[in-house]
Amino acid sequence: MTTLNQHSKVQWLRTSGTWQYVKTTAGSGWIQTSALSSTETKTPVAYRWTKANVNLRKGKSTSRASLGVVPNGEKVTYLKTSHGWSQVKSSKGTGWISNQYLANSNNQYPVAVYGTLRKDQTYYQLVKGKTTAEVKTKIASHSLLLQPDRRNLSYIVSSSNTKDHVVAERMHLKPTLYASTMPTLDAYERYDPSKSANSQNYNRKLVKDRDGNTVWA
Repeated sequence: MTTLNQHSKVQWLRTSGTWQYVKTTAGSGWIQTSALSSTETKTPVAYRWTKANVNLRKGKSTSRASLGVVPNGEKVTYLKTSHGWSQVKSSKGTGWISNQYLANSNNQYPVAVYGTLRKDQTYYQLVKGKTTAEVKTKIASHSLLLQPDRRNLSYIVSSSNTKDHVVAERMHLKPTLYASTMPTLDAYERYDPSKSANSQNYNRKLVKDRDGNTVWA
């Protein structure tokens, strides 16, 4: 009669030996028991993240009409890939985005702040309204260092004592604002990711907090 796609849902009517009589979209007929499951199998949902402000196209070409611009850092639902393009569901609808503008992960780690970027502190304004969550946490095996001659500057540094910890606030930045906010925070801390770590006053590195989150400190 026809060939049914995998995961097609059918209505069971009766059994005869190793065959099942079922009702389908193509009509009623017989299917071997070994080809059927009594539970629904759901295909895992896959996601991608945009790496720039990018046009969502009606087809797999830049010559196809744009359905709108999907913001940098947006999480989109991945459907399929064809000829270097991926079909996705986004805030602008369902369409195609070139694979060069998509990433398999967002690499958007929270920022653990322990000084003037904390809530209600002097420079909290740099992250105010740009977070999805702000959680008090601790970073183990680290301690706080103050420069003897510049006590207004504090540093989080590694410690060999596992009991040492620094209290911090874990700031989860909004995905759509992550790309623009991180350079602002780096500039505030006088940190340039493109330069040698030894030539700078501050650096940031990835560490684990007490909740098991990978964070920028």
